[in-house]
Parts: sequence; C-alpha cells; structure tokens
Amino acid sequence: MGRAKSVNLNESCPVTQIVAISGTTTVMLAWDIIEKDREGLLGFSIRRRQANQDWEWLNSGGKKFPPSEKAVQEEQVDDNENSTRSNIAPIQAFMWNDYTAAHNTIHDYAIHAFYSGGVDPHYVSVTIKTESNQDTLSSHRVFFNKGVAGSQAFSKRFPASSSFELTADAKAWLSNGLAESLISFIDGALPGDTLRGAFYEFTFQPALQALARAHNRGVEVKVVVDCTSKGAKSRNTSLPEDAGGESTRVDLDVAITIKDKAKAMGARFDWDTKKWYAPAELDYARRKALAARFGKRNSRLAADDAIDTCGHGLREVIIRRERKGGGIPHNKFLIHTQKSGDSAVWMGSANLTDSAMYGQANVAHIIRDKDISDAYTKYWEKLSTDPTTGVLREWNILNSKEDDIKGNWEGAKVFMSPRSKSSKLLTSYADMLGEARQQACLTAAFGVNKLLADKLEQQTGEGGARRYILKESSDKKDDTFSKLSCNRVVCGAVLKESVGEGFVAEQLTGLNDHVAYVHTKFMLLDPLSATPVVITGSGNFSYASIFDNDENMVVIKGNTRCADLYYVEFMRLFRHFAFRDYIKALGAGRSQNWTYLATDESWISGHFHGHKFEDRRMILEAWVPASNQQELNNAPVIDMNKTGVQDTYTKEDTTEAATFDLVDETTNNDEDLRKEVETLKEKNAVQESRIDALTNMLQSVWNRLTKLEGDKPQ
Repeated sequence: MGRAKSVNLNESCPVTQIVAISGTTTVMLAWDIIEKDREGLLGFSIRRRQANQDWEWLNSGGKKFPPSEKAVQEEQVDDNENSTRSNIAPIQAFMWNDYTAAHNTIHDYAIHAFYSGGVDPHYVSVTIKTESNQDTLSSHRVFFNKGVAGSQAFSKRFPASSSFELTADAKAWLSNGLAESLISFIDGALPGDTLRGAFYEFTFQPALQALARAHNRGVEVKVVVDCTSKGAKSRNTSLPEDAGGESTRVDLDVAITIKDKAKAMGARFDWDTKKWYAPAELDYARRKALAARFGKRNSRLAADDAIDTCGHGLREVIIRRERKGGGIPHNKFLIHTQKSGDSAVWMGSANLTDSAMYGQANVAHIIRDKDISDAYTKYWEKLSTDPTTGVLREWNILNSKEDDIKGNWEGAKVFMSPRSKSSKLLTSYADMLGEARQQACLTAAFGVNKLLADKLEQQTGEGGARRYILKESSDKKDDTFSKLSCNRVVCGAVLKESVGEGFVAEQLTGLNDHVAYVHTKFMLLDPLSATPVVITGSGNFSYASIFDNDENMVVIKGNTRCADLYYVEFMRLFRHFAFRDYIKALGAGRSQNWTYLATDESWISGHFHGHKFEDRRMILEAWVPASNQQELNNAPVIDMNKTGVQDTYTKEDTTEAATFDLVDETTNNDEDLRKEVETLKEKNAVQESRIDALTNMLQSVWNRLTKLEGDKPQ
C-alpha cells in the first residue's frame, strides 16, 4: 500500500485531491486546491493519525508569521513550543514530507486550508500504510541510513556529538537500521548455513564481530576482502602513555575537509610545522579519540588491523583479494544460503566502515530471489580464486550477459564487472536515463559520466521528463545540463552558521575523509509509474565501474513497492541538501528572512509554474492502484473548539532531516530564483576551482584567520 489517492468532489472543501507515497518511515504528500479558493489562502494545516490513535497536528517546520503580524494567530508568538504547529503557522506549500512516520503502520492524513481566520474546518483525508523492511520472507528489503549528520535534527538532538565521539544513541539514529540490517542478516545464519561475502573496505567492528560469531557457531563463513596495495591504510592510534610514557604532543593526519571536526574534538594546528596535533594537556580519552579518528596513516592495511582487533578466529575465514590488472575490488555484498537451499543477498553502496554506516548517505538492499542469489554465488566463487582483471572480464562475458537489459521484462537481473571493453552496459544505462518518460533520479558520488551527461544535456520540453541529480559536490563540467529547466541538480552541503531564528550551525561526524555526503549509487527511471526501473549496487555509473573494478549492480523492473522505497528516500535526501545548497549559493548574511511566512496569498503563484509545480505534478500524476483510490462526495468537518483537536500535536520534528522544505518557499518568482542561483553558483564555481588549485594557500589563510579570532597555538 505504498501509494494512495483521495479525490474530493465537494466544493465546500477547498482541497481537491491528495496523493500519498510511502516508504518505511517516510510519507510524501501532494495536494491541489480549487482556483477560486486561492484568494486569501495563507497555507495549509495537516493532521496525522497513526494506527487509529489520536489525531495530532504536524509541525510546519519552523517558519512563523513575522513578529509584527499578530492579526492571524497571536498565540504563535507567545508559545515557542507550539508555535510551529501547522494549525498555528501553516505550511505554505502544496507538498509535504513526513519523515517521522511509524514503520509498518496505517497513517491517516487530513489537509485543511488556512485563511486569515485560521484553519478551515473542512478537510480531505487520505489513508496509507508505511512499508515493512523486517519481513525476512519479502523479496526486497531496503535500508537507508540517515546520511544527514549535518542536519538540524541531529545537531539539536545530539549536540555533544558535534564535538566528541558519537554516542550509542547517536549512532542508532544515524544508522537508521542500515548497520542493523547487516548484523541481523549475519546473526540469522544457523549452523550448517553458509555466508559468502566480498567487501572493499572491511573495518566495521560490529559486522566483523558478527561474522566471527557466525563462524564460531558452525556457519561456514568465507569473505573476500580487498588486500591490494591500493587498499585503505590503518592509522597509528597509540599514545606515549599507552606504553607507560608521559603525555606528549601527538601529530595527526587531518584532511582539510574535516578540519572543523578535528578542532571541535580538541586538535590544534602548529603554525610552524603546519601540522595538526593532539595537545599533551588534553585528557586521555579525548587524545585517544583524536588518534583513532585522525592518527597518522601507516603502511599496514586497515582491514588487517581490523581483522586482528576483532580476533575470535575471523582471520581463518578471510580470502585476500590481491587482484592484478588494474581497477579495485569495489564489491559490497554478502550471500546467506540456508541448509534448505533458500538464499538471500545483502548488497548496496555501503562499505563496512563507520563512515558508511554513520556518515555519508548509503543504502543496503536485501534480495530474496533464487536466480539473483545463484548469480552472486557463481560470481563469488570466481572472485575467491583471486582472478586477474582480464580473467574476470572473460568470465563475465559468459556468465553475466547484458543483451536484454533494455528488454520488456519484469523482475530482477544482476550485472557484474569488470566487463570487456566492448561492453555496452554503460551506454544502456545512459539510454535508459534518456528514455525516461516522466521522471529520472540519479545519485552521483564521484561526478556524472559523459555518456549520462550527454543525455542530461537534452532538454525534455514542457510536460516532459523531470530529472533530479543528487551529487557529492559541484563540478563545472556539469554546468550545461545543470542549467536546463528539466533538470534539478543538488550537491551536498551543511549550514555552517545559523540562517535564522531556531536554526543552529551544523557539522558532519568527521568520519569521512573523502566522500562526506552522498555515497549511494542508484538510478530510478519513471519511479512513480506502473512500470518503474531501479538500478542499484556498488558501481558509480562510470567507466572504471564497468571496465576495471569488481562491481555488482541489480536492475529491477516493474516493482512499484521497491521503487517507492527508493524514491521517498531519494527525495528526503534531495530536499534536505537542496535547501543547504541554495543557502551556500546565496552566501552569508542573505538568508535571515527564510523563517517567516508570507502574510497574504502572494506565496502561491510560484507553485503553479516552474520546478515547484513540476515537482508536485510528478506526485499528483503518480500511478496509483484502483484499490487505493477513493472519491469523496462529502467533505467532512471538524469542530475546532472540540477538546483535544486543536491542542493535540506532535512534539517530534516531522520535517526531521529535511529542514523545513524551505527551498520551495523562498520566492514567488521561480525563474528569477533559478537565474539568481545559477549566477551565484557560477561565481562560486570559479572560487572553488581556485581553492582546489591552491589548497595549501587556503590552509594557510584559514590558519591566519583563526589566529586573528583568538584561537592561538598552544
């Protein structure tokens, strides 16, 4: 029941229709209103009911009417705790995402128009059930981590984590079930079962310990691990006092991208040697944490250190992938085969590292399909022999055929790499992207390959496919497709300072030296149609991922449930970063007015043309099964004076990671906004290219600025 639609046939209620799309803990809502009822419209109020419990007003995300405007609802400026309830401070949008929906639960949503007199008692409601990812017999189970440590929700909920180590609660919030999905997958293996895995990075102790436990209880465990010379190296985490010595300065290896985190944890910078260090006067726990996070790299593989740290016989189950012939062993998968022959595969974008689980955005996908499991098992058996790149390419020609990837079929198929230089797989991915009729979504951790970029540079025209590209960082070579009206391109970012009342500065976990925001590798084609396509796995849609690396990708066609699970999470991340990317483009001091609502209907016009209208159109035109559609001839009415109706509200931040969806409410002229942002991004791109070329100079400038602010070396 991932999609539902209600159509209102009674003109006494301004709201004409609602469409809802659900994931596991996210529900997307879009609605429309009768044109004659737009006059004087100040927004919408949303009520939610979970599992037939009491109704509650959702929070609107932080925006309020200006303090000087008391004619609408005076109580909103006097009641800080309740002042962003949507029945007090309405939602000035025609779309809303609820990021605190309960897992596997029936939800009712009621949408009311809001005018100068307050909430219109007439409403239209829709009922939808969120999906379960705990049913072990399900063909597809999908797990996204939060991927947004740099968010208002995390910064306010776990303020201590911004300066020191992550607490257990903070890790659980950031993991959001991703790490737990792997641990439970391993723990579900019984004596006599087999676990076969292949991993690029292999240092996440909870997973390593789970594998060791499985081995010791009689599960046949074998794991192929990257042990090439290019593999990640371990850090020197020892301190002088560990060997009985005195506490002295310890030099650190801090990437410029995470210097703020190092500083927050107590690290200092030596102006003479130009090195970061852990001061001798810091307490032992903090020095140890700094060494663990930023210690100097040595020549030993991080995986070897992690395996030895785990112990308990784990070394006995490791197969070293020392691979010759170029490329990297970039797989991330684990196969569980029961004694009965039933099997499942855990796969996706997540390496076995703390940064993958608690930092950058990642996804894991558990597939229970015999053909898929068999394909992975055969591939693993070949990997376990440590073949050269050339040998594995030849094997894939015979065993991982791509002839029918674009065919008219339903189900799931797997495509392994490396492939021969004659492979057309990447071309097929690009063609499928270009052939999307309604919508396409792409995540790009390491930029957009030229074959895909060429397709994105083709304008789709009015009413054509909308394309959403979520990238780790900006790249000037993507400027051509970024400027097309049919494309929306967003890059990872955080709010480095408050942008208005109620905001706080955000900071990443510091776990990621390289990819800080977006590490997922998937593409969605017409995801809201009756015939969606999901392409997901370990590959970055790049030449290297096709021709050189060990990779695995799964193409899933015609599975609307699977597409919905990916789509709502993609849009959660997209909208989260869209606001931050926009604020970054505006620059400091230009964003302080975003926390105020319009006091008349002027906010509406921007929602009936441009990207806001098109984004909403995608939801309203989604294919919904007839069994999940309803027509309402009577517009129900609530008694606004009834005890509990107006005073019951959710105390959770229902926008959670999305930070208010403010990017959709910042202007009335969508085209002016687009031009302004593009101009600002172009200016920023020039600045960024200079910064990239002069990294050392940037570090020096930052040091001098910090010193001027009073943070003198110790």
